[in-house]
Amino acid sequence: RAEGSLSRDAEEGPLQAPQPKSPPVRIVVIDDNLASVRGLTECIRVWFEDVDVRGFVDPHRAYDAILLNPPALVFMDQQMPRCTGVELAQMLRERLSSDCPRLVLVSGSDLPRAHLKSFDAYFRKPFQFAAVAEAVERLLATSSSGIRRVP
Repeated sequence: RAEGSLSRDAEEGPLQAPQPKSPPVRIVVIDDNLASVRGLTECIRVWFEDVDVRGFVDPHRAYDAILLNPPALVFMDQQMPRCTGVELAQMLRERLSSDCPRLVLVSGSDLPRAHLKSFDAYFRKPFQFAAVAEAVERLLATSSSGIRRVP
């Protein structure tokens, strides 16, 4: 090749770096009933791509983990020992302020409207997972999470 001539690769255009893959969307599920935690976390993993779902049966451990690395979304049960979902939501909102994740309350009983004001969504048990999946998409649509349902 003559000096100054382009290699075949350069003639085809500049190389483009591969686009970095966005990190998985972090979701936390908190319920004192292990079967409920496993059921909801598994449903989320099956219905959505690129999610990192962590489950907790102890609301205080969940609180500490959320403070260390806030997820995009938190599902929490209302009736848990030592801390209700409403109390946990209030603690998270006070501590994290504008960095607080979206909060979803799941309860086996009806609650007064005043209790629900700390939450972005509310589901009464038993619930249809399709409705929960729609809420996940709606709640995370405005975030940079890029959550996608599995085709």
